[in-house]
Amino acid sequence: MVVSITGGSFTCDNLEEYRDRLLTIFSYYDGEIWISENGLPEDAPCLGILTGGDMFVISYFAEDGSNYVTLREKEEGGFCLFCGGHFEVHACQVIDRQEALKGLLVFYEKKELPEALEWDSVSE
Repeated sequence: MVVSITGGSFTCDNLEEYRDRLLTIFSYYDGEIWISENGLPEDAPCLGILTGGDMFVISYFAEDGSNYVTLREKEEGGFCLFCGGHFEVHACQVIDRQEALKGLLVFYEKKELPEALEWDSVSE
């Protein structure tokens, strides 16, 4: 599995290495993370993650073209900014670090939509 951030990509050959790499990235990086078999955002299935401190939004891109985004409380209003204000997302899509890690670990093992998280379809 390849984890890509601005400034580099990291190949992870096992779950422990993948988990450790993610925790390291989470400790210092605010921005976009892409995770797929070979690190390319267009290589579905893949995950796109926005990080900002303890806030995370995960998007899942399936091979059939369908897309999903994490969901917390659908009724929760407001917006959160990521990546220096370049991305504005609904507050109901933001999850915490622990939830994000749980879903990312499931993705490593199954290479499919992580059922450990709640999702909202954004496909047309």
